[in-house]
Amino acid sequence: MTTLRILLTLAGLGLVGYGAVLLADLPPRDLLSAALWAAALLVLHDGVFAPLALAAGHTAVRLLPRAWLPGALGGAVAAVTALALAAAVALPRPSGQGAANPTVLDRPYGIALTALLVIIAVACAVSAIVRRRAEISTPEATDPPAAHRR
Repeated sequence: MTTLRILLTLAGLGLVGYGAVLLADLPPRDLLSAALWAAALLVLHDGVFAPLALAAGHTAVRLLPRAWLPGALGGAVAAVTALALAAAVALPRPSGQGAANPTVLDRPYGIALTALLVIIAVACAVSAIVRRRAEISTPEATDPPAAHRR
């Protein structure tokens, strides 16, 4: 595990170095713009997205049956990941060109993204049903011996 951590750290430092080299070629105005975007994203993440994720997780733990939690949380992660990856290309791009398709997509990916989200939701539901059935069919464990209690 230590070797893997060292390799990942070195890879991350290499990518940071590459990013710094790329930034060195930018004019100061573009550097300021990138810094403002980074600051805005940090504020947006820490001020909006992280609290919403915490609230959603807290609500899920309180409202959902225990057997549903792994599937629901896994599905939430998968859905957010799919939406985040799609947002880079699916959101409208600024253009003065007046293109018929204002995104960088060359075909309508909305249907495919919707289908992916439906597949994720179905997989979560199936996971919850399978876990629930396994929970019901497994008899409750008897009280553990006193030596194993904490």
